[in-house]
Amino acid sequence: MALNHLNMTVTDVAKSREFFVTYFGFRRIADKGPGAFAALVDESKFVLTLNNFDEAAEVHIPAGPTSASSWTVGSRWTRSTSG
Repeated sequence: MALNHLNMTVTDVAKSREFFVTYFGFRRIADKGPGAFAALVDESKFVLTLNNFDEAAEVHIPAGPTSASSWTVGSRWTRSTSG
């Protein structure tokens, strides 16, 4: 079994997101609320989610299997928040 997802609670989502993008090569695939949640992915399809739940009353984080061919966090996030 391989670790393919990690959720980190941070005090500053925007600064943390920029750190992982700049120094570790992640790219942003989703944001929710000002400073509440960000989802990042790297070249190996490892998903890193950053959150600060103190900044949002409610943030829904999708959970489930990850498969590059059939499911991506970005599309799942869009579906889960669009209605």
